[in-house]
Amino acid sequence: MAKNNTRDLILDKTYRLLFIYNWEAITIEQIESSIGRTRGAIFYFFKNKSQLFNSVINERFLSKFLTSEVSTPAIQDSTISGFFNQYQTPFERLCNDISENYDLKDPTPAVLNIIVQARKLYPCFDIIIGRYISDEIQYIEKNAVIMRDNPRLINSFKTYCLLKSGTLLLSASQQDLFNVNKHLQSYINGIAYLLGE
Repeated sequence: MAKNNTRDLILDKTYRLLFIYNWEAITIEQIESSIGRTRGAIFYFFKNKSQLFNSVINERFLSKFLTSEVSTPAIQDSTISGFFNQYQTPFERLCNDISENYDLKDPTPAVLNIIVQARKLYPCFDIIIGRYISDEIQYIEKNAVIMRDNPRLINSFKTYCLLKSGTLLLSASQQDLFNVNKHLQSYINGIAYLLGE
């Protein structure tokens, strides 16, 4: 197996372990077992367990928060409801990534577990998350056609993002998210009505 493939395998399998377990309780033996390699392979790419954790958070978790993940059609839709129906917040993209690429039907508990671990162990995690979300809001304000010169809609978008993000952090299950998303859809419809769409 090529070096990059081995490194990716280590990151993917370690990420999966973080869906369920506390990082401090995860052993090198568990990681060895999950990747089917010896610890020599792990420490060839990562000088210690801490560096492995930080790499997993950087490359598998935080990468989904980057504005570059925003799809062009989602921000260029000409209608308010069309925009909100297509746009996915960073947390939604993260959940979808885990669901699609790691075959996890309900990714919410996994995301929450990783957030808990990262808040304890990853330097300035909350500040970085906040900065990524702020950068994304600014990007949407600047590039979304419907947002231009419309401060009421921009404020509604900020509220929407905060509600969506807060919902994930406070939800226990996909059913909770579904229920709140129904209320958010009413919120979106209200925005469209008030702004004359």
